[in-house]
Amino acid sequence: GFITTGGDGMNSNSIEAFSIGLVVYTEISGAGGSANQGIQHAFEIYDISVNEVEEDLAIKVFPNPTRDQLIISTSKENQFEYSIYNASGAKIQNGYPEGHETRINAEEWPAGIYFLRIQYQSGSIKSYKIIKIKS
Repeated sequence: GFITTGGDGMNSNSIEAFSIGLVVYTEISGAGGSANQGIQHAFEIYDISVNEVEEDLAIKVFPNPTRDQLIISTSKENQFEYSIYNASGAKIQNGYPEGHETRINAEEWPAGIYFLRIQYQSGSIKSYKIIKIKS
């Protein structure tokens, strides 16, 4: 089951409601903008690694959520392979870093949850949960 919660907030210009734990959402669009209902958008990367990373390799993955591209940024040139999996566990893309900053095109990915897996030459693995929103 899911644990869900929610709340409301308002100011002089708008009223906002939020919910956490829902698996379905809808998008409402109009001339003044759009809103996604029923999904909690992440504002940070969640480290979901199982194996502890031994290397002192600073890696940043952003933006998350993303609309069109994902960037892997490293403080120094690192030797690793990255793989991206959809929520069903199917590998949809993999590759190697391109210097200090690797840009991954995510425009064609359907909206949803993805997992970025980084495997270092030593065998250490680090994983990140990525949210792709509609472009």
